[in-house]
Amino acid sequence: MSNIIEFKDLKKNVKNKNVYMLFGFNNNNQYISSTEVNNTVKTLAKTIKKNAILLYFGELYDSEKMNLGFVYNELKRKREDIDIIMVENMSLNNELLQVPEFVNYQLWYTEKNKKTRGTNSNNSKPLGATKVWYNLNKIQQFEHIFILNGDKVTLEEFTLLKELNIPYTYFLLKRKFNDDGKTLLKKNASLSEKIGLSYVISTLNDETQTDEKQVTENNQDKMTNLLPEICDKVVEKKKK
Repeated sequence: MSNIIEFKDLKKNVKNKNVYMLFGFNNNNQYISSTEVNNTVKTLAKTIKKNAILLYFGELYDSEKMNLGFVYNELKRKREDIDIIMVENMSLNNELLQVPEFVNYQLWYTEKNKKTRGTNSNNSKPLGATKVWYNLNKIQQFEHIFILNGDKVTLEEFTLLKELNIPYTYFLLKRKFNDDGKTLLKKNASLSEKIGLSYVISTLNDETQTDEKQVTENNQDKMTNLLPEICDKVVEKKKK
């Protein structure tokens, strides 16, 4: 059973710890290949250092659905020593929310904005769960972020990790659904379609990314000109 922790206590707890995060697919996309997921989990288990904290943002866990929650569960099975802290919106703190067994601590936050993760569209400032990890990084510089693909929010958070110079590794894992949890992607779909919005990250020649970049297919399908506004903001911030 997990314990509830306050942010002020978490700030003390993370000092001199190796803090990690995972970005990835939710139920609307899900991973299609169990082989890709299992190999990625093995890599994460070997890469994450001892004395580690892993932040988890409440992606629903279902043993029948290979989403990011599934990855957390499999990783915890291989590395029981990792403390996993769930960061979740207080409005969801009710009996209907089932906290996964792999969670060690629960951190509940409040957010007035309807958007509870990502950045504000007006000023690009972090919101909700994103604001929690953004501020936490000021206390203890994060060791690494592993990007197992994702959605628009992933790209918004990607601009922040770039701003903060947090090292990251990108895993090119294919998705099962076309962002609705129902429509299967066709076998002859392009690689960019199989990956989704976060595919643009694979096109970046980025010094912040480690040499451990994982690519499951040749990048012959790269769309080097496909850089959304969200990535352009990173370049603009560097120029200032």
